[in-house]
Amino acid sequence: MNRVIKEFLTEKTSKVKLFIIFFLIFAIFTKTFPGSPNDAARMDTIESLVERGTFIIDSSTFKTADKVYINGHFYSNKPPVLSFLASGLYLVLHKFFNLSFQGNGAYLPYYFLTLFICGSSSVLLSVFFYKSLSLFDVEERLRYILVGSLIFGTLIFPYTTVFNNHIVAACLLFISFYLLLKTKFSQDVFKREIFLLGFLTSLATTIDIPAGGVFTVSFLFYILGSEKLRRHAPLYLLGLTLPLLLHAFLNIPITGDLKPGSAHPEYFKWEGSPWGAEKEITEIEFNRDLLFILEYSFHSLFGYRGLFLYSPILLFSLPMLTKAIKSKNQKFRNEIFMIAVSCFIIIFFYATLFSNYGGWCYGMRFFIPFTPLIFFISAIYICESPSRLLLNIFYVYLSISLIISFIGVYNPWSEGDFSLLTNLSQILKVNMRFVPILKYIFDYYIL
Repeated sequence: MNRVIKEFLTEKTSKVKLFIIFFLIFAIFTKTFPGSPNDAARMDTIESLVERGTFIIDSSTFKTADKVYINGHFYSNKPPVLSFLASGLYLVLHKFFNLSFQGNGAYLPYYFLTLFICGSSSVLLSVFFYKSLSLFDVEERLRYILVGSLIFGTLIFPYTTVFNNHIVAACLLFISFYLLLKTKFSQDVFKREIFLLGFLTSLATTIDIPAGGVFTVSFLFYILGSEKLRRHAPLYLLGLTLPLLLHAFLNIPITGDLKPGSAHPEYFKWEGSPWGAEKEITEIEFNRDLLFILEYSFHSLFGYRGLFLYSPILLFSLPMLTKAIKSKNQKFRNEIFMIAVSCFIIIFFYATLFSNYGGWCYGMRFFIPFTPLIFFISAIYICESPSRLLLNIFYVYLSISLIISFIGVYNPWSEGDFSLLTNLSQILKVNMRFVPILKYIFDYYIL
């Protein structure tokens, strides 16, 4: 008995150490200043909520361009829930440690907000991804490798170093999926878990509306399609209501309806607006032609902003999807189809309704919320086919993915259409003073 207890404590300690190491790595690479109007808009709102008690950002520090003009005042164009929740941490920093976005220590609030909101979300994501692998008996060493691959071999790592909504949504959606997955391995159905599933999925929707909204519906269909879960659907729906009510309570006084400022093109028309001279990037259009949809989809998945280009290890999900289509006996067939269909809908949504790729950013940031779910499919494939050849191929793809991910850490808010080359160019410029021809090639022929 003593030996069993000792082994348990040793294993638990090793897991805790691993997640602490993850957090320390994030602490090293977390940025100390908003690198784009996107995160600046949220910082302006957080500052204004704590220091002035309002969502109005007229007097905020960063003067972001990601704002809307409503009834004589400026507001962030972002959904309000994440900023509202994060303002609690800023309140502690401001009241008890006298930190603010102005004066001495101006960089610290952004650093701590990013580290404890996004960094902690990624650590929590790694914990539940590890737990999900534990459900289907994956060897412990391979579990650690797969968890590390998800966090540092995808766009999760670069975007954990800056303040954004995608990382938080990715964490919430995967925990929701884990709760759903857990019911598959249990003879019992825990009412608390079903309620929490609805609550977390709904919270993800208030933070990242397209991804969260699609998976909210997908999880509901999954529950309704399961004899074991169907009778608990009201608990799921009850869990959904609370975050949605919070969103309504915060957003309606700002825009007058449930749509955030980013969904109101008319509010972007203000003096000096960078959106005024061109078509508003928030405007939804339904007149896209097929060629544009195909082009957008290609560049979103494989081209210069491609999901699989920036995270090659996700390619292992494709053979698993093919295998699930061919075999009706695949244990996780329903879960794989649910993820695949949900991701397709999200990709189709952006391809048909948007013309940009997330603005200036590294890779396709809109797809980060479902990246852990796609990698879960990859993980199933690797675990079900643990041949030495497959693992060696995976390690090659992982090495490439790690390099691409670390290049992204340099600047997740990278400018240029092909942001991978933009970041690589900026990194190499430090050493290209002694090889001028390289600088010339990058500046004039590659970028």
